[in-house]
Order: sequence, then C-alpha cells, then structure tokens
Amino acid sequence: MHGIGRARESRFRPWARPAAAALAAAGLLAWPPGQASSAQAAPGGSPSIAYVANVGSGLVSVIDSTTGTATATIPLPADSAPNLVALSPSGSTAYVVKSGSGAVSVIHTTTNKVIATIPLPGNREPTAIAVTPSGTTAYVVDSLSGTVSVMSTTTGKVSTITLPGGNGEPVGVAVTPNGATAYVTNIGASTVSVINTATSKVTATIPLPADSYPEFIAVTPSGATAYVTNSDASTVSVIHTATNKVTANISLPYESEPFGIAVTPDGATAYVTDFYDDTVLVISTATNAVTATIPVGMQPYDVAVTPDGAIAYVTNVNSNTVSVISTATNTVTATIPVGPNPEDVAVTPDQAPVARLAVTAAPARHATAFSAAGSTVEYGIIASYRWTFGDGTSRTTTTPRVAHAYAKPGCYIVTLTETSSGGTSTTRVYTGQTVSRNGGPQARATITITIKPASS
Repeated sequence: MHGIGRARESRFRPWARPAAAALAAAGLLAWPPGQASSAQAAPGGSPSIAYVANVGSGLVSVIDSTTGTATATIPLPADSAPNLVALSPSGSTAYVVKSGSGAVSVIHTTTNKVIATIPLPGNREPTAIAVTPSGTTAYVVDSLSGTVSVMSTTTGKVSTITLPGGNGEPVGVAVTPNGATAYVTNIGASTVSVINTATSKVTATIPLPADSYPEFIAVTPSGATAYVTNSDASTVSVIHTATNKVTANISLPYESEPFGIAVTPDGATAYVTDFYDDTVLVISTATNAVTATIPVGMQPYDVAVTPDGAIAYVTNVNSNTVSVISTATNTVTATIPVGPNPEDVAVTPDQAPVARLAVTAAPARHATAFSAAGSTVEYGIIASYRWTFGDGTSRTTTTPRVAHAYAKPGCYIVTLTETSSGGTSTTRVYTGQTVSRNGGPQARATITITIKPASS
C-alpha cells in the first residue's frame, strides 16, 4: 500500500511548471525538436496522429505514426498549461483543456490552429475529458469543485453536474459506447459515480475497495465492462456495466501505482501505466491477469492505442518523452522527445471507407462485373471488399473488382461492405474518451440488379 500523500501528490502534478511565456523567458522551451530514436515506430495499418498535452508548457505536440516523430507543436493562448486532450469522432477537431484556467482550446487538426476557446466555469483543476461517441458533447471533470462540466461541441454552451455526497475529488471519466452513461472516478471517496447522459443526473454510486484512490477509467468496445485503475491499492477494478457492480479486482505487481489505462480496439487487452515503477502493465481482458510488463520512461502517465491496434503511445511526465510500444511484441520501438511534462495523449480516429458500387449486368450463366473502384477512404487503403451477391453466395477480395455469374435470371440485391486498413467498417469502436474507429453505414453500398435470361 502506498501512502495517501504520495498517491495524491503525484496525481496533482508536482511536475507542473510555469506557463509558456515564463518558460520561454527562462530559456526552458528549447527541448530537442522531435526526433525519434534509432528504433522506428511500428508501422500501422493506416496513418494516425497522436496529440500530446504538455502541462509544462503552452504547447501541444503532434506525432505522426508513419514517421514516428513529433512533426509539429501547436501553441495555445498565453499562460496555458495543457493537460488534457480528446478528439472528435471525425478527427477534425481536438479539444485541449488547460490546467489552472479550465478553458478548452478547440484545435482544427488540418491546420493545427486554435479556432476557439471555451471557458469552463468553476474548473480550476481539470483532470479528465471524454468526447461522446456521437461527438456532440464533451465531459470535463474538475477535482477541486467536485463537478463535471458538460460542453456542447456544436454550440460551446456549458452546463454543470455537481456530484452528490460532498466533494469526493473526481478525477477520471469514461462514456459508454452507446453514449448513455458516463462513469466518473472519485479519488477521495474511492467510488465511481454513474451519470445518465440524457438527464445529467447521477443514478448510482459504485463503491470500490476502501482507500483505493481510483484514477482513470476505460470501457471495452462492447460496453459490457469498465476498468478502473486504483493508484493506492495497486489494483484494477472490473465493473460490470449492466449491474454497476465490481466483479473483480485485478492485483498488480507490488508497489505499482496504476494511472492511465487504454483498451485495444479489439477489446482483448488493456494497457495500464505504472507511474511509480516506470512501466506499462499489459492485462488480458479474457483472464483479468497481467501478461507482460514493459519498461518505459520516467513516470508514465497516460496511454492511447492507435485505431489499428498496432501501437500504444505512453506519455512519460519526467522524461519529456512519449514511448512507442508495438502491441505485437509488447516492446518499446521508439522514444519520441516532446514538450515539458507530457500528460494526456489522444490519437485521431480512423474513418470508415465510403463505398460506391457499380455493376455491369450480364445474362444468367455469364459473368456480371462488379466494381468498387469509385470508393474512397480518408486514411490508409481499403483493405477488404466483402461482396454479397443476393443469390446465397458471397466473396471477400482485396481488390475493388470482381465477377460473378448468376445461375438463374431474376432480381438480386447486391451488398458491398468495405473495411479500411485501420480495421474500420460499419461499426464504431469506442473505449471511453475518444472514438477509435469511426465506422458507419457509409462503408456499405447496396444495389438491386436484374439478370436476364441467357439467349438460346
């Protein structure tokens, strides 16, 4: 068991430094310009961009997964200390929360420019942000006031949810994949508050082990399970979301101090940062057991996984770096210098292909030609085409053209379903804070064709 003082002291950022102007005047912003180590980042199935909030400066670092380097830094308004970041499902907008002021800077990710600043009344110690799967709302937790700010991403209007039972010091938030429920961890009360997002009312309070000091929370893509890191108990609590009951407490190695947690897009693995031991712990969600321990930088804080599941990015607060983990080998493949004291990290969501289907019909027993050559995808390539021909047969190809002969004349409903190289198709994948794969109906195209009798 850790002491209360150490757990709380580390949680509320003793590493926080003066804002950008003061650092620049002191000559402390001249860190290395974002060159990766000799080891390269593991290649993903589609390009993705990681946004890193550096609380020790007024800057957000931008990391390109294809090059494994920090390719840009985004300056925020003066006296900003960015510590939280989440992205819209489209990936077009990043929401960065600033410690101390509690304002949200809205960044256009194409230009990497701040396009708006939204104040969050009463927020002076923001500790977590989650954007709903629909992208219409952002939830920001404030530990000092014991509140959750509910921000409309379309209007910028903000309302406030005051958590019941006094200030239990809320610090983490996750939203379920259906968008119906928000879970908020309360570090001081060792509880989790359950919020109905439709009514903004707290509907339940989930007790965790006494003096566990819950930190971050993530949910599985199915929405059936939530995982909570307990910094002072060296455990991860497993919550069954249908009953809002703790079903297990996963024991971590002795003296662990778990902070950040991210679930892979396939739901099979959870990555947990161990702030005290400078490692990342790998948990199998099937067995609820630690399967690997990965050494990273000093005081790892947050973790995010790329949409294809190939890479986990880990922020190292006191190394001023981001560790790049290959999830295939569970080893660090690169270490990327970023800004002072990086905290939060979020990765742009992969986008579904836009399927377009063209058909050149032929008579029965002759080859009808199908083409998806007009389809488009924003990131990577279209990795697979699933053709359902309407006569009880189907086929999957990696190329956009296929031929099929119908045995009999008639009308047939043909469906094409496409999947990107990032694994995105018709299903949206979400694990609590930022959409991972923004799937949807645009990945599917349907057409009805008439097959005429073959000429005699």
